[in-house]
Amino acid sequence: MGLFLTFICSIAWVASDAMRKHLSDRTPPFLLASRLAIGQALCLLLVIPVLIFAKPLDGWSEFEISDGYLFWALPSFMATAAGHLFFLGALKVSQLGLTIP
Repeated sequence: MGLFLTFICSIAWVASDAMRKHLSDRTPPFLLASRLAIGQALCLLLVIPVLIFAKPLDGWSEFEISDGYLFWALPSFMATAAGHLFFLGALKVSQLGLTIP
């Protein structure tokens, strides 16, 4: 089973790298970074109902956001978005990033 999961994960990494190279060639960095952020938010929105309505899983099904979380989360989200933007911009400029995984 472990070998099968390793194989599936390696195929997924190869596919995601090929998609990254393809998208970074044809899409401006800002548009690609914003689409990436929207995709991540959609994945989170799909997972939240599972965490809320699932059977108790030793603390995993408790979804709660404390009041102080947004103070630290918003700058973190903004820094992540800036990091995506800089990374995708660097891929556009660097030929090495487009050829080597």
